[in-house]
Amino acid sequence: MRSSRPFSRRGNIRVVPASRRRALRLQLALSPKRLAGLLLSEPGPLTDAQRERLDAAIADCGEMTMLSGLVRDFAALLDPKDGNDGC
Repeated sequence: MRSSRPFSRRGNIRVVPASRRRALRLQLALSPKRLAGLLLSEPGPLTDAQRERLDAAIADCGEMTMLSGLVRDFAALLDPKDGNDGC
């Protein structure tokens, strides 16, 4: 007889199937610290999973879309240009 629950119990250990773990991991909310880290990181070295989570978080809210644009614009200002030796 198969249980309709998404997990089974073996002793005191709760066993969750791999497909369910992946689905749960995608649904988990990003902590503010992790979201800030993703927003402030350079987009090139991000993994596909990190990029997907960042895009999903940005798409959820209009203010986040605006914030990510402002952060990227500010980062472009901080990027040193060739021939600029500083003060």
